[in-house]
Order: sequence, then C-alpha cells, then structure tokens
Amino acid sequence: AGAVIIAGESRQWGEVPVVISTVAFSLDELRSAVEDNLGPAARPARVEIVDDIPTLASGKPNLQLLRELYGRDASRG
Repeated sequence: AGAVIIAGESRQWGEVPVVISTVAFSLDELRSAVEDNLGPAARPARVEIVDDIPTLASGKPNLQLLRELYGRDASRG
C-alpha cells in the first residue's frame, strides 16, 4: 500500500485522521485536495512520510502498529 489513514489522538476532537504515506507530499497539498469534499473534523491532521508501511502476514497494513507509532499527539494544526 502506498498510503493508509489511521485514527490519531486529539485533545480537541478525540480522534483525527492521520495519513501514513510512502509518497512525499505536504499536509497543505492534501488539505487543498480534499477541502471541498470533507468537513473540518474529517480532514487529515497530519501526514507522516515513511519508507515502508508495515504489513501483516496477510499483506494488509498493520494498523495497530501504525497507531502505536504515529497515532499519538495528532493535534490539529
């Protein structure tokens, strides 16, 4: 997978979307692309660029590990 979205913790919203991607792009670029289709609470709060997305034996992204690594302190802004 080239990108996955996880639920990140947020003091303000409870949970916010966090994008984990193997393709480099900025949060501003992503927000501009989705602003007409997503409300403010549904727009990604952060983008993390990684070399590889960890997977399970089944080949699916390891969402639990990604939440542990990148889901903390995903405050808006």
